[in-house]
Amino acid sequence: MEGGQYRCAYCGHLSLPPRPVVDPADRAAILASVLAQFEERRGRARGATEELKQRARDAVASTRRTNAMVMLGIGGLFLLFALASFGGALWMAVAAGAPSVATSGHHRHAAASESHGAVAANLGVLGFGLFWLAFGGIFFYIGLRYRRAGEREQRMRERGLRGRAIVKSYRESNLVVDGNRKFDLVLEIEVPGRAPFVIRQADYVPHPGAVTTGAELPVFVDAADVSDVMVDWFTTGRL
Repeated sequence: MEGGQYRCAYCGHLSLPPRPVVDPADRAAILASVLAQFEERRGRARGATEELKQRARDAVASTRRTNAMVMLGIGGLFLLFALASFGGALWMAVAAGAPSVATSGHHRHAAASESHGAVAANLGVLGFGLFWLAFGGIFFYIGLRYRRAGEREQRMRERGLRGRAIVKSYRESNLVVDGNRKFDLVLEIEVPGRAPFVIRQADYVPHPGAVTTGAELPVFVDAADVSDVMVDWFTTGRL
């Protein structure tokens, strides 16, 4: 042993340098610095994840608003077409019902033919009106559904009760809307301060891999109507 080091008896090589002496206060300061750096990096990672989730929520909300505006606009335009068709049919009916003077049998026959032609044309215009009315109603209904879905999500996030859902069973369908597949879910809902309860609901799932039997999903529950449950798909699953 020389100077706190071992000398090899065969080659004379010195090894095992002396153990450095670190002051306990310095050691605590170093440890605190390392932990602070770790927490800072973890905080940045958590912040980046939350930012990604917020961007995803904003993107979905923006798409929903755009779809609502487009559908309501198309539906309103079709309803205007229907209104114009009904107006045209009414005008044709009034015009066909105007009195005419028939001076001979030939003229009466011609007038009758014209009347039948006017009725057929009137029915055709009325049929177009019903066509536009049906399509306008469908598009208007879809637009209202998009808008109500956005209003519901905002209301749930602002005033809903936080809880969790356990997937008891599920059935996946082939229906896909906006890139999200429809699932029929049976969920057991647990909300602090309330007894657990089971609901059945259909949902369009952006992360199908998150739906497995026994999986836990974060949810928002309407305080006034506990049967109204919204799964927070932006917290579970991968973005």
